[in-house]
Amino acid sequence: MAAYGSTGGALAERTSVKDEPEGCMELSSPYVAEFVGTFLIVFTMGCCSICGDPMWNPTGMAFAVVVAVYSFGPVSGAHLNPAISLALAFVGKFPWVKMFGYMFAQVAGGLMGSLCYWAIFQQAVALGPPVKVQNLTTDFQWYDIGCVEAVYTFMLCFVYMNCVASDRNNKEGDENHFFALATGFVYIAGGYPSLNVSGSIFNPAASLALGLTSQKFFWMLIYIAAQVAGAWLASLLFAVVRPEDFKMQYDGRLEDFEVPIRAKLMSELIGTFMVVLTVGLNLVMISPAGPWSSAAAYICLIYSLGDVSGGHFNPAVTLAVMLSRRGICGIVLGQSYILHQVLAGATAGIVFSHFEAVGPREGGKEDIAYPLGPHGSHGWPEVAMAEVLFSMVFAFAFLAIATSTMPPSTTKTNFYFGFAIGSCITIGGFAIGPLSGGAPLNPAVAVGRGVSEVISIASLHHAKLNLHRLMHCVWFAGFEFIGGALAAVVFSLTHQKEYLKDGSNYPHIP
Repeated sequence: MAAYGSTGGALAERTSVKDEPEGCMELSSPYVAEFVGTFLIVFTMGCCSICGDPMWNPTGMAFAVVVAVYSFGPVSGAHLNPAISLALAFVGKFPWVKMFGYMFAQVAGGLMGSLCYWAIFQQAVALGPPVKVQNLTTDFQWYDIGCVEAVYTFMLCFVYMNCVASDRNNKEGDENHFFALATGFVYIAGGYPSLNVSGSIFNPAASLALGLTSQKFFWMLIYIAAQVAGAWLASLLFAVVRPEDFKMQYDGRLEDFEVPIRAKLMSELIGTFMVVLTVGLNLVMISPAGPWSSAAAYICLIYSLGDVSGGHFNPAVTLAVMLSRRGICGIVLGQSYILHQVLAGATAGIVFSHFEAVGPREGGKEDIAYPLGPHGSHGWPEVAMAEVLFSMVFAFAFLAIATSTMPPSTTKTNFYFGFAIGSCITIGGFAIGPLSGGAPLNPAVAVGRGVSEVISIASLHHAKLNLHRLMHCVWFAGFEFIGGALAAVVFSLTHQKEYLKDGSNYPHIP
């Protein structure tokens, strides 16, 4: 595979003038690739919306993107989305003139895709909020739709740029192979929580095509404006977490680059916010595949920011890494990580508390979905044991897969780390989610859920803030921190070669 990041960052730079063979067909192939790839995505989106299964529609969309990006990446860079092309142009990773050509091809491909599914079903997919969600009423407005479209378009562009356009995440001769998987899985991460809010579009070409065929012009403008705003925000934060990609800030060898503290802290803040927001929106929107969606968020963001901050996004994981005592994360840095993670969790909780207030509910029943705490006939002892054990599994997997120096972790082909770590959320979520109200396995998620419950209850019942409910998130956070500490102990016993090289940093346990 070519060095995708070595000549300006983006995959599309592989088709630079010096590499392009002469001839009209060869020169036009990137634009044809963008047309065909966008056609595939919009056509799949329309078919899923009209006759697909809501349980699997976001997964189907995600794999359509994965296939298209792997297929067309070597030809055009596989933007397949005007928001991605625009974000790359904002940070100087893609020429503006070529960007407009890509946008024209993408819009044309999207329109063709919408005409094809309309020809099959004689039905258009309408943009805008649904009247009902799973037979429950909703009160979504234009700003709710704009919010989720902006946030997850941001995530899509941000993940693409970090996995495809980052110089350090695609070193020459050691390029990653997960770029398409990470990009496509954004549709799983954002697709389930936003499906019944906006339809999970995240693509201005698709918004334009669906808006024109359904004649929903007002909503078309709302979607496109939100998606462009998401692309701009992604370019701004990419510059913050990847200063080495900009020569005005760094002009040395990538091998010698040391990530600034501000970039690490911003990485943890962004990653934790997106993880907690995704987990919370899945809960309040009564998603049928919350653990799968939450795991996808972890996978995308670990692949995107793992080489910046380590990709913890979880205070219990940070505690485990600190206690493993191998110089990976010191006490001062670890505490800063935890503070930023908790802040991100609380901020995300404020955001999704709004969707809890206006989201799915039955007639006159006004209550929150899946409150944090024991469910059914289970009590706090069962919740405590489940959270401790599964948090330990999550933190231990992170230590063993992402921080170990033992083979095969040191090989260039080790690209399974993000998928394996994120899979722990799928395991814990499906295994004990009904027991504890979502099985956060993450103190930042517990804080976000606690903040959301306090605000939502006050909003729904017009009551004063029920601050005692915050104690639930304190208990959950405590269980999860215990799990993180136990993970460090188990890791020291199972990976003794990590410590016995000189014997100086072995964590002797009294």
